[in-house]
Amino acid sequence: MNQPRKTHFITAAALALVSMVVFQGAAHAQTPLNDVCAAALAPSTPNGLLTADTWFVAQDHQAAKTSLKSPLFNIMPADASTLWSSGSRVLSNLPAPIDTTQSDDQTYFIVRAKPVHAPSHSKPLGQTLKIIGTAYLDERVKPAMSNAESTSQVRALTIAQSTAEVTSSDRLLPKNCWRVDERPTEPVTNLLPSAPAKIIATLDDTAITSQAAFVLIDQGGKNGVARLQNWQLIDQLPNQPASAKAFGTAQIVQVFDDFSIARISHATHEARINTTLVFAP
Repeated sequence: MNQPRKTHFITAAALALVSMVVFQGAAHAQTPLNDVCAAALAPSTPNGLLTADTWFVAQDHQAAKTSLKSPLFNIMPADASTLWSSGSRVLSNLPAPIDTTQSDDQTYFIVRAKPVHAPSHSKPLGQTLKIIGTAYLDERVKPAMSNAESTSQVRALTIAQSTAEVTSSDRLLPKNCWRVDERPTEPVTNLLPSAPAKIIATLDDTAITSQAAFVLIDQGGKNGVARLQNWQLIDQLPNQPASAKAFGTAQIVQVFDDFSIARISHATHEARINTTLVFAP
């Protein structure tokens, strides 16, 4: 008999710690609550969360098809300022009417999107979305601006805290989108990888990376890659297979059909684009 799933909201107090908490093995995952959340928090399967404040959206998903800005709520200036931080007031086109019966319905995470490129691909593979702050509806302010669309209205918000200066290219994510889901995350697959893989990109867009970094590899679910698999990082002289020597390990944290994301768990030296990995059962 299935047990009911337990869910917990991520509180604003946790925001100060999010950059310190890194995804580990069977860590909890996200559950979208509505269409807006589903578009932003992709994929809906329990393997999208990379760190406590960052996740990855593939380019072929709904949230990234039209552009590299997720369909979240916009941020507009409330005065002449173009950069904002804690205490600043901003405007946004938010859904109307807004249910203000719960405090969480008035609180938003400020999210920053960053495209992830691979030299071997002409288009970005996707984007990372990172929480950089929080904002709340400021009911004391009634903006003079109006919106002709009946589905949204301009509302004023105050930035509660931010880890970087906020700009108009950032977006607002309803706090209620974030829930913790305790479903099992062990992979189920009958196919095991047999061919080596290569690093094709890093999530920070650098050519060289090191321990604890996230990298994209050129094999995915179609090749038998599954979450929580361990792969070895290999040094090898060109055209000399006998020279192959492991210098580190990486664990798979997110899987797509044709590529996957791995976190380097140990390395004696830096890895780079085109570094080889082999499956280590």
